[in-house]
Amino acid sequence: MSSKLKLKKHPHLIGIKTPKTLTELPEGLKELLQQQEEIAWRLGGFQIVELPDDEAINDRRLDEVRQHEIVEKGTHVYCSEEDDEPLVPTGELYLLFTPKATAFDQQMILQYHHLQLIERIDNQQLVVAVSAQSPNPIKVAESLEQSSLIAAVEADLDGLPKGYFTPPTDNLLFHQWHLENNGPPTQESHTFYAFQAGADAKIKKAWERLGNMGSEAVKMAIIDWGFDLKHPDFQSDTPYIETFNLLEGTPKIPQGKVRSTTTHVADNTHGTPCAGLALARANGKGTVGVAPHSQFMALHGTGNSWYFLNSMFSFCMDNNVDVISCSWGDTRDIFYPMNYMKARAITKAATEGRCGLGIVIVFAVGDDNLDKISYLADHPNVIAVAASTSRDEVFDYSNRGNISVCAPSGGAWPLLTPKAHWDHGHWFDKNVRKEPRAAEFDQYRHFSGSSGACPIVAGICALVLSANPHLTAAEVKEVLQLTADKIGGPNEYDADGFSPRYGYGRVNADRAVEAALHLLVTDGKIASLSDEC
Repeated sequence: MSSKLKLKKHPHLIGIKTPKTLTELPEGLKELLQQQEEIAWRLGGFQIVELPDDEAINDRRLDEVRQHEIVEKGTHVYCSEEDDEPLVPTGELYLLFTPKATAFDQQMILQYHHLQLIERIDNQQLVVAVSAQSPNPIKVAESLEQSSLIAAVEADLDGLPKGYFTPPTDNLLFHQWHLENNGPPTQESHTFYAFQAGADAKIKKAWERLGNMGSEAVKMAIIDWGFDLKHPDFQSDTPYIETFNLLEGTPKIPQGKVRSTTTHVADNTHGTPCAGLALARANGKGTVGVAPHSQFMALHGTGNSWYFLNSMFSFCMDNNVDVISCSWGDTRDIFYPMNYMKARAITKAATEGRCGLGIVIVFAVGDDNLDKISYLADHPNVIAVAASTSRDEVFDYSNRGNISVCAPSGGAWPLLTPKAHWDHGHWFDKNVRKEPRAAEFDQYRHFSGSSGACPIVAGICALVLSANPHLTAAEVKEVLQLTADKIGGPNEYDADGFSPRYGYGRVNADRAVEAALHLLVTDGKIASLSDEC
C-alpha cells in the first residue's frame, strides 16, 4: 500500500454485502443501521450505507451488523486524512516480493495471512485476495509492509470517480437558475428576493460527475405543439433532430402559428420552451438544456383518444426512443378517463420499449390548483412531475396528488427558455424591459409550472440512462424518487417519505446520476454487486 496515502476510518459510512437491495433489507437490520439513505453508493463490491451524523462508526457497531444473518460481509469505509471522500478496499492486494523470497517463503506468507492467490504475474509479483479468516485488507497491507520479504504491497481501493468536464459557455447560462441556484447576490439584482441558494435540480453537479452532458446514444422525444427548430439553441454541427407529425403521419411538422380551438395550444408555441429546457444544444449561444448531447425527436401533436396514445407510444417504440416528455394532459376525467385501452398503451411502452427495459415516460401533473393530477400522469408506469420554485417552495398552481417528484420551474422568477419566433411572450417584466442588454433576450421568454418541470425531469432521466443504460424504466423512476431532496415543511411528508404536493421531493440530478453509476442491474432488477461475484 502506498505510504503516501494516510487512511482513517470514515466516521459515518460502512459497507455491507447482502443478497438483498437496501430497500429490501429486513426491518431489524434497517433499525440497526439507522439508515439515512435508501439508495447508496456501490463501491468495492459493497453497498455503502450512511449512518446518522451523531452515530460514529466503531468496531462494535460494525460487528453487530456483520452478525446479522442476511449480511454476508461488512467492512469499514476509509477516507484520507485530508478529506472525507469514501474509499473501500475491494479485498484484493498487489504484492511485490524481494528477489530473495523463495516460492516457499511466498506460500508461507499467503498461508499466514489466509490470502488466496488470484493471479501470479511473474516470480515476484502476485495478486491476492483476503479470505473470511483474514483481517481486513488495510490491516493485512500494513502487516505485510513490515516483512523484509515484501518490496511493495498495495491494497486495491475503490472510490467515487471524478469526470473531466468542460462547462458550457452559452451566454445565458448564468440565468438558468434551475441548473444551479447560488441564490442572491449572484443572480440578477432586480430579482434578489426570488432566489434561495440550493433551490435547483443540481444539474451542473451531475454533469461534473458524469464528465459530460449526457450520451448521444440516448434519444428523447418531446411530444407537443410548436417547435421552432430554426431557433439558435437547436443549431448544431452534427445532426441530432428527427421530426414527425403524429397528426398527419408525415416527417414534416409546422413551423409557425396553427389555428386551434383549445387554449393550451392556441398559439402553437409550447413545444419550443419544453424542448429547450430538456435538449437545447451547448453551442456557445443562448441557453443549455439538461441533456444537450441527447438525440432529439420532435413529435408534433397531442391527443386524448386511445387511438392517438397507442399511435404515439408505438411510434416511439418503433423509433428507439428512450425517454418521452409530455407537458400536457387533462384533469377532466369525466371526459377523458384512464380506461383499459389507454392504460394498456402506456404500460406496453413503459415495459416493452427499449428492447424490454421500457421507455421512461414523463408527464406534467398540470397547473389547475386541484387535488388531483392529470389522468395520464396518474398511471403507475409514468413519472408524474409537479413544479417547485426558485425558493424550494411549492408552485401555487401545481396540482396535488399521486406525484413522483417535483422540479424547479415557477415562483417569483420563472425559467428562462427559448421561444418560437412567432411567440409574443418575453423574459423580463416591464421594469427592466429597457435594459441595454435586453436585445439578447429577444428569442427567450419566461416559462413556468409543471410544463417546465416535466422536460427538466426528462432531461435528468436522460442523464441517468447515460450513466447506466441498463436500468429499466421502473428503476429510473425509483432512482429519481429515492434520491430526491425533501423540501417544504417538516410535516410535509408521510412515514413513507411522500408528499401530495412535492411527491418524494425535488429532483437531485447529481444524486440520481451517482446512484445510477454505482447500481448493478441483473435480470432487470437493481442488485448489489455481491449478486454477481
